[in-house]
Amino acid sequence: MNNESEIEDFQKSVLEEKTEKLKIGKDKKRIILKLFFVIIIVIVLGFFLSYFQTEYGIFYSSEKRKQISQNLTSEAENWINKADFPQTEKIAQRAVRHDKNNLEAYIILARSLYAQEKLEQSRDTYLAGLAQAPQDFRMNFYLGNVYRDLGELDTAEDYYNIALSIEPDNIECWINYALFYKFDRQDLEGVLKVYEQALKVNPDNERLQKLYDGIKEELETEITND
Repeated sequence: MNNESEIEDFQKSVLEEKTEKLKIGKDKKRIILKLFFVIIIVIVLGFFLSYFQTEYGIFYSSEKRKQISQNLTSEAENWINKADFPQTEKIAQRAVRHDKNNLEAYIILARSLYAQEKLEQSRDTYLAGLAQAPQDFRMNFYLGNVYRDLGELDTAEDYYNIALSIEPDNIECWINYALFYKFDRQDLEGVLKVYEQALKVNPDNERLQKLYDGIKEELETEITND
């Protein structure tokens, strides 16, 4: 009996030992899995923090973000001069995200979008920039071009007029406005009126005078032929 009892006790102890080892093994697996998930979470969080730091500078001071935005704007300008518009778009977007008041970044971004024929996005970018500086000449002038290409001629004309009210001595803008009347409005009389307005503000400009005389002659020829 004693031997049987000892055998049973021995078997029980062996079973308990195996059970304990299995339990320890399971606990170790749980701990390893938990550690694995913690490591994954840390890596993912690190990735997102790194991304937001790079793209938005969330942990930088306002001055630091402005400086980064300026550096990115210079980089974007280099890319747009190389006609790499997708890369320009990418860099300029980062510049805007770092500093919402960086007007040059808005302009470069909008120009890159325009060059890629993303007209609606270009328009929206100029409008966002104008919200910061409604009296910026370039924003209004370029926005006029975008609306012209979108076929919204009345709105385009509104922005050309705003641009000219800001810089009435800008000869290229007057000429662009006249070409808008000639090719988009198809209105030679309108072209003549634009040049008349331009000459009132810039009476001694020979280039404007020659263009005015040429349109006047073209209009007179058209009337004669009719």
